[in-house]
Amino acid sequence: MRCPSDGVPETKGIIGIDAHQPHIIEITDLDDDRLLLFSGLRDRSAHHIARGSQLAGRLDEEFIIAEGVFILQTLVETGHTVVAVLTEPARVDEIRELAAGASGSADQLTVFVADRSVLSGIVGYPFHRGVIALARRAVSVDAIELARRSSALVMLENLANHENVGSIFRTVAALGGQQTGIIVNEGCTDPMYRRSVRVSMGHALRQPFAVVDDLVRVIGSLRDEQYLTVALAPASSVMDSPSYVLLGDLSRLLDGRKPALVFGSEAHGLTQEVIDACDRVCSIPMASGVDSLNVNVSVGVVLASFAGSLGIV
Repeated sequence: MRCPSDGVPETKGIIGIDAHQPHIIEITDLDDDRLLLFSGLRDRSAHHIARGSQLAGRLDEEFIIAEGVFILQTLVETGHTVVAVLTEPARVDEIRELAAGASGSADQLTVFVADRSVLSGIVGYPFHRGVIALARRAVSVDAIELARRSSALVMLENLANHENVGSIFRTVAALGGQQTGIIVNEGCTDPMYRRSVRVSMGHALRQPFAVVDDLVRVIGSLRDEQYLTVALAPASSVMDSPSYVLLGDLSRLLDGRKPALVFGSEAHGLTQEVIDACDRVCSIPMASGVDSLNVNVSVGVVLASFAGSLGIV
């Protein structure tokens, strides 16, 4: 059996298919071509599945790969179309139940079943979570449209760590709610990368976000949308800036505008170009000898300082 041009496994001719049930296919061969979508996950990059593979690179733009029953359930709850699942025999009945509530017909879902040792060989790492799912990505959101319907924005530049991005989505969901949108530049790791989705506890699938190629241009456009754009940076690098403001004063400075909070990469922070594009630059007060926090912690601290005044939580 082969994969057609869209990369989704063909299932025609499988014996015993019920039109109202997912297709259940037992796998015993690591080299089965139908498993190309799931192979070598350990070695796949954050931006391109199976580096160097044209098919897999294109699939990365069209599909989400998610791990665990909880994330699969979140995919179903958020209306994503799940097209294939890789699992172990003990999970099959659970997958059948979830498939009944999935977007689209249950018979459009293919479930590959194999022993755990075979599964580990397919994905390239110890298989502990019992389920890996392939789902179609949601339609991309326009950044300005997202800004218009949001009460606040968190903007990320060049974050490279999957766990940090996933954690930020979880933090924004907790302290900003659904009315806080997230905008990431193309230099960031993909929020839909499997590790980011897992660490976010599924909130990467729920939280509204947009990806932009030019963060500076978007920051400039936000002024027309009644936003105050604020760059977050270590105090030692920005205290002398004429636009510097204390974190405790930001809420007062909003004056009817909405906050757009901009955070930079783990190693280098924000680029100077982005800092210069923002209305204000701010730092989090810290004890002597410490000038920075993990970026997810910083997002939490800053959002918490706004949450009460904006009625977000």
